[in-house]
Amino acid sequence: MNKEIVAKIKSRINKHSTTYWICSAVVCFFVCTAITTMVNTAVHLYRYHCELNQIEKEKKELLAEIANDSIKLELLKRDDYLEHFARERFHLIKKGETIYVEENSK
Repeated sequence: MNKEIVAKIKSRINKHSTTYWICSAVVCFFVCTAITTMVNTAVHLYRYHCELNQIEKEKKELLAEIANDSIKLELLKRDDYLEHFARERFHLIKKGETIYVEENSK
């Protein structure tokens, strides 16, 4: 009985072998296209994930910098700190003062 079924299948394949091969080629083409699309999607997702991580890192750094600058801005609103900042940063002096510069001895 199995031999009869196999013989019928073989005779049908022989009769329709061109159709069989065309259908097989079409199926293979669609399978390969689907696999290629999935791989490309995975690659793009990985790249976007890496880019997102980099942007998140930059965001944290910028938020820390903003917090630092906000603290400095609040300090600069105080007259005593503003005077200290001006003296240190721009070497400003009051009338009658003399600046002495220390040399590093190495």
